Amino acid sequence: MLDLIKRAAEQVNSNNQPMRMMEAVVVEQPPELKIMLLENKKLIIPKDLLIVSEHLTNHKRMITLRKVTDERFKDGYNPPFESRIRFIEMYNVQEDFDFVDIECEFLDELKKDDRVLVYSFPGFQKFYIGDRIKSYSNESEG
Repeated sequence: MLDLIKRAAEQVNSNNQPMRMMEAVVVEQPPELKIMLLENKKLIIPKDLLIVSEHLTNHKRMITLRKVTDERFKDGYNPPFESRIRFIEMYNVQEDFDFVDIECEFLDELKKDDRVLVYSFPGFQKFYIGDRIKSYSNESEG
């Protein structure tokens, strides 16, 4: 992915044309992902021309949880007893653990009608979906 972005950036520099950021909406969710650019509602971009940030997909990651033993946090958040018991049973850890490695599954795949920020590079026939976007204005988001 990094090589792809570097290659696109080099192309932009050689053409003296800037990268463009555009707003789009998901018209079909994965696996047949399609988006529509809001500046050209007739243009539907198919999955073959899209690159999607991993955090916008369903994916797994290993994380390490650390038990906080620092005195400054003793009066801080303390999860309910039932939550601690479920955690201990689910991950088969000792209640007095210091660190535990857990595989987490993130279910954050793009959905129909999600608004996204899309980057395009001149001469590079791919569109990179960088993130979901929200608007807090009173205006309609359509």
